[in-house]
Amino acid sequence: MELKWRSRRGTAVAVALGCSVALLPMLVQPRPASGAEAPETRLITYTWSHTAHLATFNFDAPGSVGATFECSLTGPGEASAWSACVSPRQYDELTPRVYEFRVRARAGDGTADPTPAARRFNIGVDTVWPETSLSDIVAPTTARTATFGFASSEGGTFECRRRHSGRLLGDWAPCTTPVRLADLPDGTHQFEVRAVDLAGEYDRTPASYTWLLDATPPDTTMSVGDLDGRAASFSFAGGTTHECRLVGPGRVAVWTLCRSPQKYEALADGRYTFAVRALDRHGNADRTPSVHTWVVSTGLRMLVRPRVEGAARPGRMLRATPGRWAPTPTSVRYQWLRDGRPIRSARSRGYRVRPADRGDRLSVKVSVTRAGHPKATAVSASRRVR
Repeated sequence: MELKWRSRRGTAVAVALGCSVALLPMLVQPRPASGAEAPETRLITYTWSHTAHLATFNFDAPGSVGATFECSLTGPGEASAWSACVSPRQYDELTPRVYEFRVRARAGDGTADPTPAARRFNIGVDTVWPETSLSDIVAPTTARTATFGFASSEGGTFECRRRHSGRLLGDWAPCTTPVRLADLPDGTHQFEVRAVDLAGEYDRTPASYTWLLDATPPDTTMSVGDLDGRAASFSFAGGTTHECRLVGPGRVAVWTLCRSPQKYEALADGRYTFAVRALDRHGNADRTPSVHTWVVSTGLRMLVRPRVEGAARPGRMLRATPGRWAPTPTSVRYQWLRDGRPIRSARSRGYRVRPADRGDRLSVKVSVTRAGHPKATAVSASRRVR
């Protein structure tokens, strides 16, 4: 069953020597939709004594100024016998049996609480309380859910409550096994359950389980170091440990433990993606790792040097050949040079020799590119203009 924790009618702790003490497990019920606002009755504490044959109840009606009360003491399942009462209400000379106490507040205009506060107890029938045990506990440190199974040494019902970071989240409320909790926040949690037998006796030593929940992953920060040719370096921080993964030629894309800085050497040509994620001490991993992608390449390799063809004489046309490259470039650009210096507006494959070039040496610089590779350049041998 899915346990939903709601506000309770009341809470208190009472201690009386030789007496049994309990807390009210009633839940706040929906208020009337129309008409006068009905008061809400809260049973604060009650005590009873098997030897003195008496029971005492303390109650109030928060927020209802001037409210009066009516009480009823009958057997379980019997019709209520309402009579005016005040808090505390004490019953004396009770005979051994199981009882059910009810109390309801009544506002000044006569509107009565439609959901009286109630509690079952016994005098001299059952003086041994049940024992509660927990089982099938599933409460991972890194999950926002938890499941608890429980059992009793006697027949009856159960009441549950829990705490978060030391704060009580509602009082005892009826529950059935198993209890499943969801959407839990980070922090220390405690789950408690107690059995209540058919005579109203409850376990004075509830079964309890405490655990730490940390389901928030750390953040990862990364800086890219040197990406020098076939080597790469990455620095990172965040969390307590780290896992790295490198995807690329000949690499198996698996997370492995790593330390900053993470370095790689002798990388083959190709496209690589490096990822790093931080982990905390409980194993939570950053769900958005830091990532960097880059290309490793030694560049385009020149197999045949560019050449200048044609007669190097004024008025004649010279033509450049780009040479041969591996892999084959996708674009080629030319820049003609005069004595090693660029000639203005001479960026075509062909160049017509000018009279001003007489006596100078002409050559051509070829620049080649290909996607995924750095640009490469080469200069042809020079030709003297006659």
